[in-house]
Amino acid sequence: MELGKIIKKSRNDMNKTQQEVAEKLNISRQTLSNWEIGKNYPDVFMLVRLADFYSLSLDSMLRGDVNLMKKIENDSKQLAFFKELPFYILIYMFVIVFSFVLLFIIRGSDEILSLVLPWQILLCMSSFSMVIVFLNRNSHLFKQKAVRISFILLLIVALLCLSLLLLFILAFTNTIIIN
Repeated sequence: MELGKIIKKSRNDMNKTQQEVAEKLNISRQTLSNWEIGKNYPDVFMLVRLADFYSLSLDSMLRGDVNLMKKIENDSKQLAFFKELPFYILIYMFVIVFSFVLLFIIRGSDEILSLVLPWQILLCMSSFSMVIVFLNRNSHLFKQKAVRISFILLLIVALLCLSLLLLFILAFTNTIIIN
């Protein structure tokens, strides 16, 4: 049986109106109505509240509704994405700061530049590999605006790393002088 039919039947068995249940769950009546007719689905946290309110097991609520199972899977992937996003941002911030520190260390010294250039190449390669990993791990979520914006920001930072690498290479070949 689908979730909407289950919660509607449970509500009717309790002789409650949609308005009464909605007030108890702190949601709108329209939201509950949409769940009952299968127009949309509650999030995972609300599913737990519904199960508690109606004294149902989550298993009985979820097993019969394939669309709901897909929504829960997508929600969990979204949560995982937003948990790992700060990690990517912190790594990129470190890469950029480290690149600028290296840039100021090499001012006027070819010896130091020859030591720093391999590190900058490594940073640039790692930043682009992080963008690729990010894209591969989250491509299923690219329909969402927040994910696309996050990817674009990471790509911009990777391009900044690439431009710093180009600056290091130009300095190394004495095309430009860093003072």
